[in-house]
Amino acid sequence: MTVASLGVGRPKSKKIVSAAARRLRLTVGLNLKRLVAREWPGKSLTFGYERIGEATGFSLSTLQRVAAGSHGCEIDTLADIAKALGCTAAELCEQHPDSSHKEPPPEPPAPASRRQLQRMSE
Repeated sequence: MTVASLGVGRPKSKKIVSAAARRLRLTVGLNLKRLVAREWPGKSLTFGYERIGEATGFSLSTLQRVAAGSHGCEIDTLADIAKALGCTAAELCEQHPDSSHKEPPPEPPAPASRRQLQRMSE
């Protein structure tokens, strides 16, 4: 077994997320916020996330990232969150006409390397 086969020393690659996946993440986040507000009216979102966390074992920060749309989650996680909210995973993924969120911005281009910058200045 070599060091290279273990992946040691290689930088971790950043996963590229499609526009469709980003839209779904935003939709799930908006629905999560809407359903938390419905379930615990007059309470803060954090209060609702803490209740969901108690029921599911997910951390507050994980639920906040899901709600922000910055964290994708597995279907099992969606199902657990939905159960805690008294809805289905499909309801969390359903886009509502009143939730008009903008298209997520495109991924920024990778920064230019020193060599690329030198070539451009020549």
